[in-house]
Amino acid sequence: AQLYCLTPLPWNKDNVSLQYASCVWELLGGILFWKNACDMVVVIALYDDEKQRVLHKKRRILQQLMRQCQETLAKVKLVLGSMQLKRVDDVESIINHHIVDQREVLVDLKNTFKDPDHAGRWQSADAEQVFQTLVLQMAEYLDEPNELAISFWQLAPHEWRGENDSES
Repeated sequence: AQLYCLTPLPWNKDNVSLQYASCVWELLGGILFWKNACDMVVVIALYDDEKQRVLHKKRRILQQLMRQCQETLAKVKLVLGSMQLKRVDDVESIINHHIVDQREVLVDLKNTFKDPDHAGRWQSADAEQVFQTLVLQMAEYLDEPNELAISFWQLAPHEWRGENDSES
């Protein structure tokens, strides 16, 4: 295409600024035409002649990656679950050991405070009362350890509580 703006035409022969505006307008149109032509060449050059094999390959790779991520997530869930069960087992073992220790203490106290001369009788009413209170407190400790600790703390002498309050 020729740039007709360089030659005077009947409608712009006396007006030079109109000639320059027409020339700039045609130049802009020519630039846009060549840019679109270059884009069309790129589209034709990159035309998918492999019948979308690349797209299918990308989808297959993404599906494999997704499957691997799901498998890894499942493994992580199993590991976390087993770690949680291990922790529960550890706590259960500690509690069972504690219960066994408390039972041994109670059996020793019962054997100590039972009257050997009279089977099934206590040496005194106070010994029976202390033993029953101790059994209840140990059971309460297993049920609500924090409440029992607070009740024991309140039974402590005031001067001892004052010394240990400042330490904590």
